[in-house]
Amino acid sequence: MTDYWGRKCFVIATILCGTAGCIVVYRSESIGVAIAGQVIGSFAGTAQPLTHAITSEILPRRYRPWAQTTVSPSVALAGIVATYTGGAFCKHDPCGFPT
Repeated sequence: MTDYWGRKCFVIATILCGTAGCIVVYRSESIGVAIAGQVIGSFAGTAQPLTHAITSEILPRRYRPWAQTTVSPSVALAGIVATYTGGAFCKHDPCGFPT
């Protein structure tokens, strides 16, 4: 299945920007590079409204509430996992950068 309005390329591009931003932050050795990585990674946040729109567009009307119900908690779960993972990486070094 695909969306009717061609938004798939925007979702893929923003998710790839988010991945690249996370890699930049991971490899950063200064706060300036980490901020730049966060800026690049923040483009992934623009894909969230598109996932709701595409889900509502491609599914029949009777399945749309279930689809919306599964999209929102999955995004929330991803945020929780990312927060705890980031905390685990910075547990031993509060600055998060190698000394």
